[in-house]
Parts: sequence; C-alpha cells; structure tokens
Amino acid sequence: MLKDFFSNVTILIASFTVMGQILKNNPLHHSSTYRTKLYWGICYGILGNILMLFSFQINPTTIADLRHLAIVIAAAFGGWVPAIIASGLIAIGRVVLFGLTDTAIVAAISAFLTGLVCGGFSKFNIPPTLKAFYMNLIGLFFISIVFALYRRYTDAFTCFNPALYYFFNRRIFRLSLIHLHCQFKCSS
Repeated sequence: MLKDFFSNVTILIASFTVMGQILKNNPLHHSSTYRTKLYWGICYGILGNILMLFSFQINPTTIADLRHLAIVIAAAFGGWVPAIIASGLIAIGRVVLFGLTDTAIVAAISAFLTGLVCGGFSKFNIPPTLKAFYMNLIGLFFISIVFALYRRYTDAFTCFNPALYYFFNRRIFRLSLIHLHCQFKCSS
C-alpha cells in the first residue's frame, strides 16, 4: 500500500511540474480565460486518470488513489470550469478504465459531485490555503460515502488501510499545495 501511495504522490508532483512547464504562458487563476481553464481542466482530468491507473485495490471492485486532489487543485486555482472538466474526465475514466460496475458508477458520481461542490466552493472569499483544505475535506467526504456504501471488507486491517492512506494523503496534500504555490509564484 505504501509503495502505491508513493507512486501516486510522485506522479502528482511530477505532473504539476510538467503541466506548469507546458502551460507556463497560461497560468491558472480564477480570472484566467475560459480557454486556459479548459486546457488546465483537461490536464487535471488526464492526471486523475493516470492516478487511477496507479491505484491499489481495496476489494475486487474498489480502488483507492489521489484522483480527488486533481479536482480539488483545479477548483482551488481555477474555479468551477476546470473542476467540472477534470471531474467529468475522471468520472468517465473510472468507468472506461475499470469497467461498468456498481462501484464504478458510484465512484464516477462521487468524482463529479466533488467537482461540482468544490467548483461552487471556490467562489467563497477565504484564504486560498484554507479554501483548498476545505475542498480536500469535501473530496474526502465523498470518498468516505463511497467506502460506507461498499463496505465489503473481510477483516479490520483491510478496513484500516483506506483510513491510513487518506491520513497520509492530507500531509502530502499540504506539501503539494506548497509546491504549486512556489511553482506559480516563480513562473509569474
């Protein structure tokens, strides 16, 4: 599990760097053009799908990864447009990459709802770091609902793995925000 988590974190950080270099002339802000938000939304949607490819299995139909962070960061920096685009691509990817199962449908709906709620939440006038923290909690709330709906665990250790994974996720999310903030400040 820790190896898979580390893979997700390195993909996340490497993708931020690559996206920052590719789109360095079009930084993502709430005041960016719709075209720029479209590009960034597509990039974050692709990132979410790549993160799903490096996920780990909870049970035969349930996977865990950091895809919700792609949606949260898109919403935190760009608002509702890139969040909806990213969440839509991630929702489609969940079904296409892992098959049409009841868990895939619930996870796809959860990803799209995360994009909608985080996109709406991005309009609030609160400090960006606090806003991103709350959006991460929103994403984790929807993930918790999916886990609660599909508790097909065989023992307590299997049930504990997702909780431990998302505990570490919060720490990595903070480091990712610092990395993003520094990257956007340096490119401006």
